[in-house]
Amino acid sequence: MSNTLERKDGWKPSEDKLLANVIIEHVRQGSTQLKAFEEAAEHLNRTAAACGFRWNSEIRKQYEHELKNAKLYRSSRKIHNKKQVHVVGVKNNETHEFPAVKPLDSLMDQLLRFKMTVENMEKQIRELTNEVREKNSIIESLTNQIEKGKTPQEKMTEDYKNLIQIINRARELGLMDRIS
Repeated sequence: MSNTLERKDGWKPSEDKLLANVIIEHVRQGSTQLKAFEEAAEHLNRTAAACGFRWNSEIRKQYEHELKNAKLYRSSRKIHNKKQVHVVGVKNNETHEFPAVKPLDSLMDQLLRFKMTVENMEKQIRELTNEVREKNSIIESLTNQIEKGKTPQEKMTEDYKNLIQIINRARELGLMDRIS
């Protein structure tokens, strides 16, 4: 088997999402985008250059918010990692250093992850809401087309069926006895 990759022109949405997730995770962990392109290339059976081009020309714009959060997370980790060691005390002219207890660092990490999760959910809700609006518009349009296509006879038959249903429900509820 040869090590050359066959040219692929089209990108599927699932490939775009995988590419974005790999890059954002690399950025979040302090790695480089080049390493992310290489990893994504392995998963997608594409070249790192193709992944880099796709990211920079198309996908990055769609994931600006997630990328910003990943960079924020990375920078907050760098700041907190610089504060890992502190002096506990001096005894017999000797200084003793111990790793700092970082409950706030852990809390910050959790809050940042929570914030990113909430923002991703909000984005998904907006996307799904737009999709529902589009589908409702299509349904309304099709319903109008169906209504316009009915003959007067079909409309009257439908109205008659609806009237019969109303009368039958009234009988079931015992309302017809009161009317007579």
